[in-house]
Amino acid sequence: MAALRSQSAARMLRSAVAPRVALSAAPLRFQSNVTQASGTITGPVTSEPDYNIEADKATSTYTPVPRSVQNGTEEILPAAVISGAPIELQARTVRIYQEAKPATQSGDWRGRRWRMDWDMLPKGHRWENPLIGWQSWV
Repeated sequence: MAALRSQSAARMLRSAVAPRVALSAAPLRFQSNVTQASGTITGPVTSEPDYNIEADKATSTYTPVPRSVQNGTEEILPAAVISGAPIELQARTVRIYQEAKPATQSGDWRGRRWRMDWDMLPKGHRWENPLIGWQSWV
């Protein structure tokens, strides 16, 4: 039995040509048949919206945007101006998150809802909403 194994092993080693095939096929894998585009890319250079496009009504699953919004002639009034909030509140950072479950308990009540936390106003200032009368430091 041992003699048969050594003879078959020697025959397999003599007839092995796989390394030459693998080495010759390896460079072909990295060659591309895709043609390279020559020249410069044409298109808008800025990141401004293109107001000249038509609303896509055929392929969109959403309601098309009205033409008055796309042409850029509408007046924009920020929501902060309408609310009556002071200027200090208009550029505040907000953190939106879901609370983590406590490590010592198995309940998941705190992790079901999203929360919003704003950065604190300097000197602990409060702001009173003139419409409802609520006081807020947020």
